[in-house]
Amino acid sequence: MDQREFPRMNVVTTQHIIRFTEWRSVDANIVLTRNVSASGFCFRSAKSYAAGEYLLIYLNNSVLEEVKENRAQVMKAGNYFLARVIWKRSEHPLSDGGFFEVGCAFVNIVEASLDKVELFINLVNSYTAEKLSTAMFSRLP
Repeated sequence: MDQREFPRMNVVTTQHIIRFTEWRSVDANIVLTRNVSASGFCFRSAKSYAAGEYLLIYLNNSVLEEVKENRAQVMKAGNYFLARVIWKRSEHPLSDGGFFEVGCAFVNIVEASLDKVELFINLVNSYTAEKLSTAMFSRLP
């Protein structure tokens, strides 16, 4: 039996994952979550993520309603949460439609260093700016 602080809920839905590339450009990916808890989540993706990597996840409102536990101690702004990749494994050969399964923990605000707070702010701002510019240019004649 699982001995976890917060129970995992099987929540299979698409979510947005945002990270910086090595060139500091925004890499946005839509992934399929498998489960979510108040302390983290597991998802599947065609893209690889490295253990220890930080990323931003946008959890839609239906998922937030599923996670009823107190999340006041994690780094979040609205539906955006900063998370750290804990583990990754490959499921089936990727060439045959396989995927990576990735486990992440939400970053606890008490344990976050100044550079993690800065990363969180930069990811939210960069992704928001990119979405706004895309929306504006799509409306041009």
